Amino acid sequence: MSQYQKIKTANIPLYEEKRTYLSQDAASGTTSIEVLSTIGFTITGTTDYYILIEQYGDEKAELLLVDANDETYTDATGFKVSALKFAHSASAPVTYIPYNQIKIYGRTTSGGANNYIATVDIDCSENYTEYVYKAEDYSYFVTTYYNLTTLEESAESDEIENGDFGHNSVKRIIKSGLRKAITKIDENQTGELSWDTAMEVVEDGIDEIITRKRKWSFLHKVDSTTYDTVAGRSYVSLPTDCLIVQNVKIAGSKLKWISEYDYNKMIDGTTQQQGTPYCYTIKNNRVELYPVPSAAADVTYEYFYNPARITNLITEIPQPFVVLLTYYCGSQFSAIRGNQKKADTLYSKFLTILEQQVEEYTGQIQDGDAQYAEFTSYENDLELPVPLISA
Repeated sequence: MSQYQKIKTANIPLYEEKRTYLSQDAASGTTSIEVLSTIGFTITGTTDYYILIEQYGDEKAELLLVDANDETYTDATGFKVSALKFAHSASAPVTYIPYNQIKIYGRTTSGGANNYIATVDIDCSENYTEYVYKAEDYSYFVTTYYNLTTLEESAESDEIENGDFGHNSVKRIIKSGLRKAITKIDENQTGELSWDTAMEVVEDGIDEIITRKRKWSFLHKVDSTTYDTVAGRSYVSLPTDCLIVQNVKIAGSKLKWISEYDYNKMIDGTTQQQGTPYCYTIKNNRVELYPVPSAAADVTYEYFYNPARITNLITEIPQPFVVLLTYYCGSQFSAIRGNQKKADTLYSKFLTILEQQVEEYTGQIQDGDAQYAEFTSYENDLELPVPLISA
């Protein structure tokens, strides 16, 4: 789910910059304006520069590029400029502005490296310039002012934090864990408890939860959009987020699971038969089919997925894991801070809630066909074992 972040940057202050006023009306589309005086502005024979007509927040405020080398119009009482969008009346203020754009950078962690996102023109019709960030790669942002003509870039703004963190976001979980541990994130990114470390702790907690139980009903998923069989190829790839396969269907027909042992016996020493697959096994982290598909066909997976790897603080965690992870984080943060007694108490609470969750979510979804007991004696080599009856 995309979460939009509005990044507002205050337009650069101009109260110390040189100002003059229009000495006569200026029509829209004109490329020269007359002012009371250009004293204090850079006038001719130098690099082009920018001026602002009207003031921030005015509906007709606009930023113009001055042609400093046009000595016909850029002189002691006038400027040669880019075409005006609006008409302006005599006495409208004209102010030197050192920058005409704003650059936006993203950071995955507070104080981390800058990653360029976009450059936008300063919005003179407001007192600030707004940019809407629609991706989820970054949780923190900084901005700079930029002069497109001179390529000069200002110092960075203060760090802007993503203000749209959901209830089950990684950041909310970490903050709750910090409160339980009665601690906070180190201001120094290289400290023992940084945001990077905290995100790794959340991932470790998910791994512990998944180790205890893999088939959580809310992690059940059906995917029929990506995978197709290929004629003459014995396998299809697993979904990248697959944790455990429940069912595989080809062209709407459910395949029978067999063990890797039985699959290997079926193909051992023979030219692999081609046709419509009716059984499968999981081997080498992919689905091996028997017989080998003789044509392309749609594949549908029913499976339990592994929650997305954590890439930033906006990442959403499945709701039933949220409380669990707050206690897990609290225990690990306490251990990092050397408070082992609190760490043990919080970890014990984590285990208690985990067992309650396991009990609550056990048996809520059919786990697919029962797997049969695997026979290994030679007397059974010629036929497949009979599946056990599901309870």
